[in-house]
Amino acid sequence: MVGLRGVDICDELKRQLECKSDIELANKIGVTQGRVSQLRTKTGINARYLARFIKRAAETETASALRSAIRPIVEFFPIEKSQVRENGRDVPFDTKQPAGKTLAKHLRAATGLYSFYNSQGEVIYFGKTEQLSLYAEMINAYNRVLPHYLIYRVRHPWGRYKSTNQNELRKIKKEEVTLSDSASYFSAYSVAAQLIGGLEALIIRIAPNDIINVKIEGKDMKAFSLPEV
Repeated sequence: MVGLRGVDICDELKRQLECKSDIELANKIGVTQGRVSQLRTKTGINARYLARFIKRAAETETASALRSAIRPIVEFFPIEKSQVRENGRDVPFDTKQPAGKTLAKHLRAATGLYSFYNSQGEVIYFGKTEQLSLYAEMINAYNRVLPHYLIYRVRHPWGRYKSTNQNELRKIKKEEVTLSDSASYFSAYSVAAQLIGGLEALIIRIAPNDIINVKIEGKDMKAFSLPEV
C-alpha cells in the first residue's frame, strides 16, 4: 500500500483551513512550525500517523473554539439615557461621543446575550439575539413596553412638577413601563451561535423569579444533558 506524501497533506490542509502560510497552519492545528516542516518532507505516511495528526488538530480546534465562544463586550455599563433619538427611540448611552461610538461599533458587530440591571445592580431582564446585532436587539428591548412589568408611578405633566388647581396630590398608580424607565446598567456578551439559545434558556431557568422575562422556554436546552434527578 502506497502512503501519502506529507507535502500534499500540508497543502490540502492549508487550502481547507484557509491558511496562507505554514506558520498559520501550525497555529491552526496546534503544532510547531518545525513539525509542519517535518511533515512536508515525509513520504509514505500511513493511516496511523495521519489519524494521530488529525486527532491533534481536532482537539486544538475544539479548545480554541471554546476559548473564544463567549467574549464580554461590556459589563455593568452605567446607563445614561441619550437625548439622541433613533426612529423616536431612546438609546442607553450617547452614541455621539467617541466612547459611545466605539461601544456601538462593537455591539453592531456581534450577536449573543445581554442583560439589564436595576439601580441595585440586580438583573431584571435577560435576552438573546441570533439574527439582529446586539445593538439593534438591545435598543428594541430597551424601548419595548412590557405589559407584565408594572411599577408604581406618579404622572406629572412633561415629567415636571406642577401643582393642581386645588393643590391636590397626584395619584400614585401602577403603570406599564419600559426598561428605559427603570434600567440603570447593562451588560453584553458576544457568544458563538451554537451556544446562544441554550445559554439564554439555562440562565432564565436558573433565575425565573428574579427577572421580568415572561417565557421560560426549554426547547434550546437540547444542547445540554438531561437532569439526573
